[in-house]
Amino acid sequence: RWNRTVSFTRPFVAIDRNPRDSPVLIGRPILRDLRMVIYNHDATWEFARTPKLEVVSAHRFRTKDLAWLSARVYEIRAHFRPPDPDQSPLDDIDPQPPDLTGLPATLGKRHWAVFDNHRANRLPPHRPTDHAIELMPDKTPPYQRMYNLSPAELRTLEEYINDALAKGLIRESKSSAGAPILFVPKKDGTLRLCVDYRGLNEMTVKNRHPLPLISELLDRLNGSKVFSKIDLKNAYYRIRIREGDEWKTAFRTRYGHFEYLVMPFGLTNAPATFQAYINRALRGYIDDFCVVYLDDILIFSQSKEDHHRHLDLVCERLQQFELYANAKKCSFYQTEIEFLGFIVNTKGLQMDPDRIKAVKDWLEHPPKTYRDVQVFLGFCNFYRRFIFGFSQVAKPLHELMKGMVNGRKPGRIGTDWGKPQQEAFETLIKRFTSEPVLRHYDPTKRLRLETDASQFALAGILSQLFNDGWHPIAYHSQKFKGAEIHYPIYDKELMAIVASFSHWRHYLEGTTDP
Repeated sequence: RWNRTVSFTRPFVAIDRNPRDSPVLIGRPILRDLRMVIYNHDATWEFARTPKLEVVSAHRFRTKDLAWLSARVYEIRAHFRPPDPDQSPLDDIDPQPPDLTGLPATLGKRHWAVFDNHRANRLPPHRPTDHAIELMPDKTPPYQRMYNLSPAELRTLEEYINDALAKGLIRESKSSAGAPILFVPKKDGTLRLCVDYRGLNEMTVKNRHPLPLISELLDRLNGSKVFSKIDLKNAYYRIRIREGDEWKTAFRTRYGHFEYLVMPFGLTNAPATFQAYINRALRGYIDDFCVVYLDDILIFSQSKEDHHRHLDLVCERLQQFELYANAKKCSFYQTEIEFLGFIVNTKGLQMDPDRIKAVKDWLEHPPKTYRDVQVFLGFCNFYRRFIFGFSQVAKPLHELMKGMVNGRKPGRIGTDWGKPQQEAFETLIKRFTSEPVLRHYDPTKRLRLETDASQFALAGILSQLFNDGWHPIAYHSQKFKGAEIHYPIYDKELMAIVASFSHWRHYLEGTTDP
């Protein structure tokens, strides 16, 4: 039942037999030329410039006796799916061709739809994986006062609301709930709108779906020589709020009361929901030739030929699950690439040069408040695997942070910042800026574990034997606590061995050549 015509001209060949009495057999080259997108997961087909179609029947069969036809052809009978009442009005507008600048030619030709901004900005359908907001018994989302906003923030807010309404991402609300909004600066100086869902999050039943350990993701890269990174566009917005839960996301602004139809940032279970969805989308590929952390996907291969195939497979899955990429933030066919704050290459891991530059800036602007020290130590903890004896070196700074309440210690440092703290601060910066390199763990190579202990901390180095000698793959350190500080030195040395064996158990048990 067609209420709209798609016109095209192609030469057709008459054949004697017609499987299942189909009037027309359409080959894959025609489907490609028409820019037809096939969504295998929900049996829908879509043209770039027509509404979505729902397949009534689609049968695949081979035509071995017709050499002049494609190896596979499809019989298609379809009718238009009833429109989604929440569908964005922009979906009725013909999209502009996607900007494929910077994409490899073969990737842009085969998978242009994955990089299409029009698809990335429209309202996704409801699925069984919609984001649910389960509240604790007898709890109701709070109604909170609005925060004062600057003129620049108000302009950004108005633009955001108009854009989100046009795309169908939000709608006007009559909800009894109402969270305030605030803004945080982006790296480029623009403002990012955030909804303060802390009140709602406190009464939400937590989804404990885990995020992957970054260290485990990086361990999968051993032996890889070619890398590509795909950054998903509007990743959270590809997940719908479960029908009936939209009112719980309501937020208050000067320009009205609104609620989300898609999953916004700031909800306590949003990372868990999206990680579960992307894991499902790439199931069977994860750890084999790709790793994924929320909206960052890294594809790795041992050869360029393998990489072609791996990219094809990942892009096909993204298209099937209606996930789209930001072409400007993606990188393809690299021998060295940034991923999750690390530089990954064929030899191993390095700190991101931009992060190293930020560390050097600390020398010119040393900490003045306890909060500054906390931020500095947070950065150092993220990269501590690169620093031998980190806990021992950082001890004076950790001592400075004693007495924190709810993870914070307000006020200025003053006279508490003495010579030990300054020396620890400068030593850490010096070690971080020496740009240490850690090799990728290889279970087929020999391991060597070295440990040490001092009065206040223990340390360990795990190394492997490569063709050019022994190289570290990780450092470990931890402070002695409580009664441990008073252990005799031989017990501390033994504790360093036990702690290092426990920390690196997965490496030590995984090696084939101990």
